[in-house]
Amino acid sequence: MGVIASSTSISVPPLSGTVLFPRSRCDTHIPEVTGMCSVNCGVGVETRSVICQDESGEERPNEDCEAGEDGMPDTQRECIEADCPKPEWTIGNWSECSVTCGIGSDTRTVTCHDESGVERPDEECEAEGDGKPDTRRECRQMACLAPKWNVEGWNECSVTCGIGSQSRIVICQGESGDERPDKECEADRGGTPAMQRECRKMACPTPKWDVGRWSECSVTCGKGMRYRETACKMKDQVMEESLCLRTKPKTAKKCSREKCLTYRWKKGRWNQCSSTCNGGRKLRSVDCIDSKGSLVDDAMCASRRKPRENTKCNTHNCDSPRMTWLAGPWEECSAQCGPGEQTRSITCQAQSPDSWAIPTDDDSCDRSTKPLSSRQCFIGVCSADVHWVKGPWSQCSKKCGGGFKERKVQCRDLLGKRHPGSMCGPPTIRPETREICNYQPCQPTSCHEIQMQHNMREDKEYSILVQGRPLTVYCHGMRSSTPTEFISLSSGEAENFAEIYPKRLLRPTQCPHNGNRHDNCECTDEGHREAGLTTFRKLRFNVTYMEIVTTDPTFADVRHGHFVPYASAGDCYSSAACPQGRFRINLIGTRLALAPGVDWDTSGYAVTKRLTRDNLDQRVAGRCGGFCGECFPDGRRDILRVMYLS
Repeated sequence: MGVIASSTSISVPPLSGTVLFPRSRCDTHIPEVTGMCSVNCGVGVETRSVICQDESGEERPNEDCEAGEDGMPDTQRECIEADCPKPEWTIGNWSECSVTCGIGSDTRTVTCHDESGVERPDEECEAEGDGKPDTRRECRQMACLAPKWNVEGWNECSVTCGIGSQSRIVICQGESGDERPDKECEADRGGTPAMQRECRKMACPTPKWDVGRWSECSVTCGKGMRYRETACKMKDQVMEESLCLRTKPKTAKKCSREKCLTYRWKKGRWNQCSSTCNGGRKLRSVDCIDSKGSLVDDAMCASRRKPRENTKCNTHNCDSPRMTWLAGPWEECSAQCGPGEQTRSITCQAQSPDSWAIPTDDDSCDRSTKPLSSRQCFIGVCSADVHWVKGPWSQCSKKCGGGFKERKVQCRDLLGKRHPGSMCGPPTIRPETREICNYQPCQPTSCHEIQMQHNMREDKEYSILVQGRPLTVYCHGMRSSTPTEFISLSSGEAENFAEIYPKRLLRPTQCPHNGNRHDNCECTDEGHREAGLTTFRKLRFNVTYMEIVTTDPTFADVRHGHFVPYASAGDCYSSAACPQGRFRINLIGTRLALAPGVDWDTSGYAVTKRLTRDNLDQRVAGRCGGFCGECFPDGRRDILRVMYLS
């Protein structure tokens, strides 16, 4: 231990403020003993604390003491105690051998302890140079007896007759009766005893197929089936079919009776309709007959749907066209002699209220009333010495509406000599000498022809032929010498208008409201100089060129401003893509549509057009405009090409 130095008496400065002591002052480090040696034996470390105090015993900062000549005393030093005792191995007794026979092993515990009995790590004992003693060793007992097979007796045979099998239990056991792996017995005894064997009993009775008699045929006529029962039996006991070794006999076979009668509905011809228009009824007979043609009860045909015995007819309005079949004259017989065939044309005609016959599609007429288009013909025997000689037909007396043509028909022999007609056969086989020609109706193709052919003078709807098809037009000016054709717009004026929008934006480079129209916009009404809104009830129609005259105002109504041609629009609203001028086309109900390739051209500055069209090109909605700008169809401002809608 160090000795504590005594303090020298000095004067103490005032406590306030900061005092710096010179080297001559007696501020001194005072060491204090604070601990023991860190070990009980061998070499360790001893520590102490050192503090700086003035002469009054108050603790001062270390810097005050270090200002003297002596530095701060040591706080730690080495210490040596008595020599430490050596650790030693503590060895336990050996255990019993792990086996009762043969070669096994026994074990013991080995631990490192110091002199006080405290267990130490094995490394401390090994560090003294003593290796750790063994903890396991081999041990030998008397030789073991080899395991052997324990074989039980055979159990009962698996069958009561025939060939079956028997089994028994075979186990490998050790000397003490414990079960051992089979390989230990097999190594010493040369294989495992059999655990299964064949056993034989008396021969078993054999199941056989028991077959019944065939039944009667399942039908009284036609083709049917016969059946019989078949079972696998043994001594009248039904067995599983798999026990019968032979192939199972057939249980069904085909059979035939006389051919059955079949039944069907026989339809008679329709009688005349009870009315010529506005809906009538026509009747026919529908009977059930058998395959021999005999009339039978309707119940025999119940499996088939009975055809109608009556139906509607002439359902068309008495004011609308009536559909009828028109039969043409018979053509020449296909053979010069002997049997042949004659044909004629059959067309469906629409009979208008004005008694005009207009050809139309065959689907428009009742096919059940269609006249025959062919028949058999016979012009004498080919081997006869005389035959009919036909001359050429004359020109038809009319171009339409039914005229006549004539020719000479003479009876001549093979040398060309003329003979009386009676020698060539009866009059019924003589070829026709006079025939109807150009029987098709003289259909009007314009309002002028209606006026001239039928002396019509009333402005109204009429049917005319346009490109060979009937079309309803409104004839205007029938009291004048130049009536004109118009198409009536059944869709209404709201669907058929043209507009040039009158307003112009004060800031025309913008497009407010996302392009939507707002009449209270920041605009001036001094827009397009031809602004206006026009609606249309009827359109002027050029039947020769299939064109609508868009500039005809006869059936147009100017709602405000100027007249705007049909199918056109425009504005002076904005130079941005913001069109406000609109037009609508709706030709539904007119049987007309826009011709292929019809499009809209534009004129002006910064023009925008937006079009939507339906699949049939009967409806078009357009928006056009610019600063200023317009759009119009086909690059022309006066026509719109159309076509007949199929």
